Amino acid sequence: MVYSFDNAAEALELLSHKHIDIIVTDVVMPQMGGVEFIEKAKKLVPAIKYLFVSGYLNEKDIVQAEKIKSLLNKPYTGGELITAVKTLIN
Repeated sequence: MVYSFDNAAEALELLSHKHIDIIVTDVVMPQMGGVEFIEKAKKLVPAIKYLFVSGYLNEKDIVQAEKIKSLLNKPYTGGELITAVKTLIN
């Protein structure tokens, strides 16, 4: 099952009571950036797998990006996304 959210707070709410295998999130988001979101998600589920996607990183985001392990740059194809997710799962 795939879930989609308008913001990270809604995703964290679901994560607090539902098993999720992997998170795909943008780095740059309103209200709560992707890095902060994943840090909070990992507190709830330490073993959660995640993939960051981004088409734009500003100077602040570049500093945050040093914490990013899995990053898929936009634009990407559906095949590239599937490959990146399969790599994380395996």
